[in-house]
Amino acid sequence: MELYEIAVVSAVILAVGIAIIFFMKMMNLLPIVLIISAIPIALYLYLDYRKTKEIEKMFPYFITDVTEVVRAGMPLTQAMKYLSKNEYGELSKHIRKISAKIDLGVPLSKALTSFGEESKSKIVKRAIATIIKVEEYGGNLVNVLNNVVESIRMIDKLKSERELLIYGSVTQCYVIFLIFLGIMVAMYKFLFPMLSMGVGSAEALIGVDYTQLFTNLALIQALLSGIVIGKITEGKLLSGLKHSVVLGIVSYAVASLLAI
Repeated sequence: MELYEIAVVSAVILAVGIAIIFFMKMMNLLPIVLIISAIPIALYLYLDYRKTKEIEKMFPYFITDVTEVVRAGMPLTQAMKYLSKNEYGELSKHIRKISAKIDLGVPLSKALTSFGEESKSKIVKRAIATIIKVEEYGGNLVNVLNNVVESIRMIDKLKSERELLIYGSVTQCYVIFLIFLGIMVAMYKFLFPMLSMGVGSAEALIGVDYTQLFTNLALIQALLSGIVIGKITEGKLLSGLKHSVVLGIVSYAVASLLAI
């Protein structure tokens, strides 16, 4: 399924959920509906991210095999068909698709370009573009393929080092969020009861349902924290939705415990 189809599913879940809670007059369940409706998109983005990472991981091994076959004297088109029998994890189905397109008479350049788009990886797209240019305009293909492999491995090394640095920032975001929850809990359990002595309750002191206010604030914080984490780790705001769902579940669980 494509992202827009998943988005439609989430929208339907959200609409049905809102209709039910309005009909049953249970507005306190709105956070649950919001979290549940976000789960399909978050799950899709996470699985899509995992697939792209696996393709990037296996791509250097595939190009290395292509290099060896081409060095042995086999044309690149035949090398693609020959290697489609090998197993490269998530990458295998894309290689078999390239082989099938070649059998149908599709030019190799178009088949490779299509694969680059489907991979959703900037690294793979750049490598494919380089290979296509060498194949079309001539050049030492073996040397180019070797350089592509070395370049990808160097990029992977730099990305691994970057991920180690980013891990600390992500951990910080989660810790800050938990500190925020801790402060809110402390205010509800200790500060407001002390200030509301003689008034009756924390709700009477501030004039609103503090439990609902706490839930709303925590969910807003969860959404924004998740978006920030997504931008830091993957460079995309939407990628942070999975973190928002996790933090939202934690927020609602803590708020529910406070309401007991």
